[in-house]
Amino acid sequence: MQGSFDDILKAVTSGAPASHRVPVYEHFVDDEIIEQIMSYDFTAVNKNITTFSEMAVADKDLDVYLDYWKKKLNFYRELGYGFLPVEFPPLFPQPYRISADDDSLYSRGKREWVNEKEGIIRSLTDLDDPRYWPDSDHIFDYRLFEAIARLLPVDMKIIGGFAGGPMEHAMYLLGMERFFLAVHDNRDLIERLFQKLRTIFVGIAERLARIDAVGIMRIGDDLGNNQSTFISPSLLRKYIFPIYTELVEISHRAGKPFILHSCGNLENVMSELIDVCRFDAKHSFQDNIIPITEVKRKWGARIALLGGVDVDSLARSSPARIKDQATRILKVCSAGGGYAFGSGNTITNYIPVANYLAMLEAAREFNGDY
Repeated sequence: MQGSFDDILKAVTSGAPASHRVPVYEHFVDDEIIEQIMSYDFTAVNKNITTFSEMAVADKDLDVYLDYWKKKLNFYRELGYGFLPVEFPPLFPQPYRISADDDSLYSRGKREWVNEKEGIIRSLTDLDDPRYWPDSDHIFDYRLFEAIARLLPVDMKIIGGFAGGPMEHAMYLLGMERFFLAVHDNRDLIERLFQKLRTIFVGIAERLARIDAVGIMRIGDDLGNNQSTFISPSLLRKYIFPIYTELVEISHRAGKPFILHSCGNLENVMSELIDVCRFDAKHSFQDNIIPITEVKRKWGARIALLGGVDVDSLARSSPARIKDQATRILKVCSAGGGYAFGSGNTITNYIPVANYLAMLEAAREFNGDY
């Protein structure tokens, strides 16, 4: 399946691809899946790739990481993606983490997640402590990002930017419990934290938008759970949406569209994400909130949509059922353009490879790639 960045660009800007094909899109594919398909071994990079993604790479390790990214580039090219997804987080202090054995189908040994109870930032004083806030040149691993950009062939681009947005990093830095308590009774801390985050994110966006190999900007920032947004729409308008709006404006001035990847039930704020923040495309959908076909009916004329094959289905259905589901989604969502096909979130290491490949096979058949 031949991937074309021009097709994904056209889809993200709500048009029908010039070739009349539906392009494929993934936020990313877990390394364990890539290893299974390509017979790669990424253990030389790190036993826990998550650590790599959150820390600046040392000079002595740069060649190892670039070899890792060359392999990832080859994977995305071979499987028909016209782009390489690359996103790094700002280099804030590491959040407190908890871990457990990873019992996924393709285990990475340990699975980590952020401790919900405690964060590194505890008071207004911490917001002025330089230990927690690297200067603008060291808040992001620009050197590695730019080195990866130089690896790309002329017919591919990066889709990427930020791993985690202002909402996620505010919760990481404070801890989720402290964040929600502060929203209720310590607004000074919340307001100053978001002011600081806005300055940091804007600075990173201005630099990344100038990289020629970055074709589409993207931010991943989960805003809600299955029932609602984490905080009220009025607070999102006050703290989060102004940051999004500025980031999108920076990208648009550089002639590049901007994708929002965000999990949760965002129905009450979709119109503002489209009309105020002016995102060009939305990703992350799950059937138990709203199926992608229904999203297409409600908002498909106003914003491009990406993905939509439910991750729970990908993890637990058969390849035949995945192909049937994928074909139905392709038929509905491709109408009128403004759509790229893929999973509702990411290809995780608990999705059987056969199911992932069946999803891609449905796209090949739909596009007539034989």
